[in-house]
Amino acid sequence: MDSKPKGSTTLEQWLAQAAKLVDGLRVPSEIDAPLVPVALEAPPSPTSAASHFGRESAAVERETLEEALGPLAREEPWFDEAELGAARRFGELLVHLQITLIGVTVHRVGAPEIDVLIAGELETGEWVGLTTRLVET
Repeated sequence: MDSKPKGSTTLEQWLAQAAKLVDGLRVPSEIDAPLVPVALEAPPSPTSAASHFGRESAAVERETLEEALGPLAREEPWFDEAELGAARRFGELLVHLQITLIGVTVHRVGAPEIDVLIAGELETGEWVGLTTRLVET
């Protein structure tokens, strides 16, 4: 008997889906870094998020998924086609994370160079997420 909930996404499936969704997508900041899908050993805490990036002594802030990605998914009337396309892709990513992950957390590690870990639990009990880097000066 299969122990996974019916219709649940496996770790490998989620990572492959996430890789397709973020392919070529860049998070706007002073460096416009990519998003990278990751598998995690356990639910992230501020301490483990800092350790994930090798920045144990850095300050860690938490924010919601909507705070992290919502502004990037917002379409504005003055956007050109490229900006509209990026906003729509961030919107698709936001929805994907909302429907495939349980208990999503966002940790921002350090400043002004900020490592970001967006993480949540799959129905299978495995933890996955996305990482990126921002520079905010």
